[in-house]
Amino acid sequence: MTQYNFNNPLSDGKDIPDIRAYDPDGIEWLMMPNEPERPVIDNDDIINLVKDTLSSLDTIDQQMIHLIYYERKTFREAAQLVGIKAKSHAWRKTKSAMEKLETALRSNADLMELMRKKYEI
Repeated sequence: MTQYNFNNPLSDGKDIPDIRAYDPDGIEWLMMPNEPERPVIDNDDIINLVKDTLSSLDTIDQQMIHLIYYERKTFREAAQLVGIKAKSHAWRKTKSAMEKLETALRSNADLMELMRKKYEI
């Protein structure tokens, strides 16, 4: 069996495309000529609706989501900051807050309409 020797000058991984920079609305549409044209939806509209929905949660739910998902705190750290006695209770509170947020987002008709238009869901 012949071993393939690939001498890539960018062997440090710089040749691997960054999926965060992938633009689904870029030139890829050329490969899909029959795809229907999607309306342009401003992400700011979606972000504002998500922020409004998040702000409708109670204060502790907002704090737990912020501490765990934005500040990357541990459940123990978040529990101490919010005044919850046990990290297991902080975990349950965060899980409950995320479920409430999901329910609120799904029940926001304006947000769901924008998501359907933008992502065809």
